[in-house]
Amino acid sequence: NSLVPTILVAMGGTDEKNMTEFIIQSLNSVNNNFEAKIIVGSGYPYLKQLKKKLKDVNFKFELFHNPKNIAGVMSQADCAIISFGQTAYELAALRVPSLYLCLTEDHLSSSQLFVNHGVGVSLGLFAQKSDSELIEELEIHLNEKQASNDSSNHSKLLNISDLAKMSSLIIEGVTNV
Repeated sequence: NSLVPTILVAMGGTDEKNMTEFIIQSLNSVNNNFEAKIIVGSGYPYLKQLKKKLKDVNFKFELFHNPKNIAGVMSQADCAIISFGQTAYELAALRVPSLYLCLTEDHLSSSQLFVNHGVGVSLGLFAQKSDSELIEELEIHLNEKQASNDSSNHSKLLNISDLAKMSSLIIEGVTNV
């Protein structure tokens, strides 16, 4: 169903803070209709625990453990909730709007380049985020997504059109510091 948004959840290859489970728990309390594609890497130590948690969720999902074609999974998403890092660049290249949960102050600062150019939205630092805050922010973003009523045109939301432009913006941002 194209009216039901697909949310990508990707918290990095190891996700040592288990942000994935925090996101899943929060998504389970969101009142909007959506489907999730969850990616965990080969170094993710909480896989058994996550699978148990996923048995009790009230939304449709697919779980990918170290997928061979990660870009293929990512490109199916209408939006993403990710740990800011390399994945932010990959999703920008794929033109998938993203919500960034940051592990460090450095990541928070780096995410501002993407925020300033309309590529994504920072949710702030993971350590300072409560379930209720995250649920509220997710519902706001999903309501905005569903209000647009066209999940197939998500790429039009992005101002970044190609990697060359992204690279020049990064260089420009670094040289202006």
